[in-house]
Amino acid sequence: MVPQSQPSGKIKHIWSVLCERSSIDRESNNISLINVLEQVTVSPVMLKREKIPKETGIAVVPANYEVTSLWVRSDIDKPALGNARVTLLSSSGPIGEPAEIQIDLRQHKRFRTRQRFGGLPIREAGQYLFVVEYRDDGQADWFEVISIPLEIVIEQSPERQG
Repeated sequence: MVPQSQPSGKIKHIWSVLCERSSIDRESNNISLINVLEQVTVSPVMLKREKIPKETGIAVVPANYEVTSLWVRSDIDKPALGNARVTLLSSSGPIGEPAEIQIDLRQHKRFRTRQRFGGLPIREAGQYLFVVEYRDDGQADWFEVISIPLEIVIEQSPERQG
């Protein structure tokens, strides 16, 4: 995946954050991001319980998280429609299929997306990236708008620490 700068499309990416969850206040329509994630520490006991399949080498750590993003119209007066997707990358390459979501700015001037995930797939310790990409409706090419890092730390087992 070669990063490309965001084109001057119909929709503009403002920000994206990786967090445990978010909450939208019904009265104010403001969003609260809860437990922003920068690092996750995994115990070897948890990895043993997950029974990593030899074919993929991927363990799924039981954790809920989401990538929350804010999008706006590039031209405030022109309705827009597009798509976003999130791909998880380890140092070994992509993990799983990208999660795609529609960005609908036909009736509103700004739009939040919350892409929720259950289970964190990991291959090894190190830096992982949640790559957020965008494309205008009807276009084929995806453009990277942000890459959110997450450090995965695997604790040493007690018998190895001696």
